[in-house]
Amino acid sequence: EDVVVPPIPDSWDENYESKIRLRDEAFRKQAQNEYGNAQRKEQQANTERESQRAEYDRAQALQKQFAVNTEKLGLKEDELMAAQNAVVEYGVTPELANALLEDADGPLMVQYLAANPLDLYDITQASPLKSGLLLAQVKAKAASLRKKVSSAPDPANSSSGRAVGKKDRGPKGATYT
Repeated sequence: EDVVVPPIPDSWDENYESKIRLRDEAFRKQAQNEYGNAQRKEQQANTERESQRAEYDRAQALQKQFAVNTEKLGLKEDELMAAQNAVVEYGVTPELANALLEDADGPLMVQYLAANPLDLYDITQASPLKSGLLLAQVKAKAASLRKKVSSAPDPANSSSGRAVGKKDRGPKGATYT
């Protein structure tokens, strides 16, 4: 609340001392109000800084998890960065960006969305519920980008005829050309 400081009273007034006390009290209240306002502003600034720091830390953790997911999926980092830039330039919402960063298949989904901008457009233009459904469809389609792991053994390094023994080469005295 604003405190109105009365003007300096005339020194010849009968109530001069009481008016001076009122004026001093008004100065004290004004100083207390200013101090309280400064404290509130500082507290709000601290709260805002803390929330910004928490959001920054969360974003860093999401980026680290995205990098770990990229490595697990065996994707090339430079190709993924190009795909990320394409998706970000398109103008994704923060909610979509967080969903892609949080998902274990997020890197695959980013690559799919970069290659299929119409699907990205549909997701960004849809309502939140419809967007979630479309994102689930994209996740299923992006699974096809996953590298196939074969359980077949690696091919042999040499093709020497070690499978047939040297003794069983035919009848004695036969020569082969």
